Amino acid sequence: MVTGRRAAKKTLRKVPEHMRLGHAGEDAAAAVLQKVGFRLLDRNWRKGRLEIDLVCADGDTVVFVEVKTRQAQGMSDPADAVTPEKQRQLARAAQGWPRHMTLGAVPAALT
Repeated sequence: MVTGRRAAKKTLRKVPEHMRLGHAGEDAAAAVLQKVGFRLLDRNWRKGRLEIDLVCADGDTVVFVEVKTRQAQGMSDPADAVTPEKQRQLARAAQGWPRHMTLGAVPAALT
């Protein structure tokens, strides 16, 4: 827990709009996934430049989720934003995600 002057500075920072939109999209995606039975294992996991938005369990399968949020309909399909390079980064991140956070070794899926 951060207290004192550092806490005050942290609360005074304004979160950029694109970050608020991204967090809202992740909240919505996590809620939908949990509603359909996925168990949320981790969120916004980072290691160096690698990042995974959501890590869920669907039964015995670990699912790595990249969330793309758009402000308005009619914009490009969010899946188009997951370029081949982003797919490679997600695969590397999935390989680096700490397996000990699950109960034993389980298959993995990228979504």
